[in-house]
Amino acid sequence: MNRERQEAGMIILYRGRGILTFFTFIFVIAAEDWLMRKMGRSSRCDYASLFAWSVAFVNWVIGRYLNRNALEVRRGLLSRLFYNAPHQFLGLPMELWSIPLFAFGFFCFLG
Repeated sequence: MNRERQEAGMIILYRGRGILTFFTFIFVIAAEDWLMRKMGRSSRCDYASLFAWSVAFVNWVIGRYLNRNALEVRRGLLSRLFYNAPHQFLGLPMELWSIPLFAFGFFCFLG
């Protein structure tokens, strides 16, 4: 009975190696921040689009590499984006999280 309660209350945030999406975000932002400080740049807000685009690119490459065996020949954009990937973060394939990151970088670039 107690074990059933524990399992029912758990929230699954990732599947497979999907947690790498979160760690990729942290690692790339930290590495770029360190690099900008070494170059003498101080304002992080000026480079928000660069940070977001590089995180999106790295995450897309890692997600596509890890989920390469799960991809099938499919038609339609939605079936290619939303599929049962073995490596997911918050219920979505890893590489799908690159799309909102790229959009965020685009809006930072415009603003």
